[in-house]
Amino acid sequence: MIVDVHTHCATRPRDDPFGVAHVLRGTPVGNDTVTNYRGLPAVSYHDMYDLELQQEVCAKAGITVRLISNPFAAEVMTAVSSRPAIDIVKYLNDQNAATVARAPGNFGLGTVNPLDADQVAEGERCLGALGFKGLLITSSWHGQFIDDEKAFPFWEWAEARQVPIFIHPPRVPIGHAQQMDQFKLDELVGRPFDTAMALARMILSGMLDRYSRLKIVVAHMGGGLLPIMGRLDFGWRLGCAGMPERAAVGELATGLALLIIPSLVGQLLLGAELNGVAIPVARVAGIALLALGIACWAGRFALVGMVTYSTLVALYLAYLGFAGRFVGVLLWPAVALHIVLAVLLMASLRSERRGSAGR
Repeated sequence: MIVDVHTHCATRPRDDPFGVAHVLRGTPVGNDTVTNYRGLPAVSYHDMYDLELQQEVCAKAGITVRLISNPFAAEVMTAVSSRPAIDIVKYLNDQNAATVARAPGNFGLGTVNPLDADQVAEGERCLGALGFKGLLITSSWHGQFIDDEKAFPFWEWAEARQVPIFIHPPRVPIGHAQQMDQFKLDELVGRPFDTAMALARMILSGMLDRYSRLKIVVAHMGGGLLPIMGRLDFGWRLGCAGMPERAAVGELATGLALLIIPSLVGQLLLGAELNGVAIPVARVAGIALLALGIACWAGRFALVGMVTYSTLVALYLAYLGFAGRFVGVLLWPAVALHIVLAVLLMASLRSERRGSAGR
């Protein structure tokens, strides 16, 4: 059995339910059409819309099963239409299901925007009612890459459901504005490196550690990823902001030590025990290191780290004030300031999480 996992077929539009025809309309050239979406000329080949021709060619080539998908339509149409994105995605998934139904023995891939948590339900519909075997997602969506925290609900769901995910570059790739309007450079160079950028971010951000059981297949043999594997390995081992969790462990451990045994830390680091006012100063530094470690954890928890710092500092300074041992004129104003900051940061964190869950 020979299975073609990367095969596209689109339905030729007969109407314009989402008001996008004026943007996507092309110029006929023989049997094909030349489009010019966002200043990037591309040939829309007639083969892409001719399922019977595709089936005939595949049969001659010995291909027995196809996983049929439509890679560009959802990302492009949602960018130019004023209609709700979920309506467009559902419409296109229904179209692809109808196409697959015309080709018995073949299967299909649905599509969603992984950055929109509301579309996880559409992913379930794809796997259930529509009978798709997995999902195709683009490596970026409207210029935003898929390692973003907004995509976490999608990745959590995909891992839990063990959904096969096929990552494909978008119609308009990263760097498209940099003189890619000639020689099909957006397709020949831009798209493979859009894929490479997405995968590099997924690796270096620690996202693939967070969701280590994902089932992922990448189009075009990883796009431009293979030539830079050595560089990515170097970046991984080097460690910096946005690297895996182990980069934050040292900060967390040192912060805890300064909080619990500040005098011993001073002895080990500086050769002298800390005493007097140096103890509370060391503990505040310990709180700062704890917050830094949290903020750097997989590069995803900056706000959590800031909330941690403001809250713990407010509590510790208030403790010092009530104990009455170290009380300067600015102690209580500092407590009040950090309480206000903690409240504002918590509100911002809640708002961000609600936004991620609601989009």
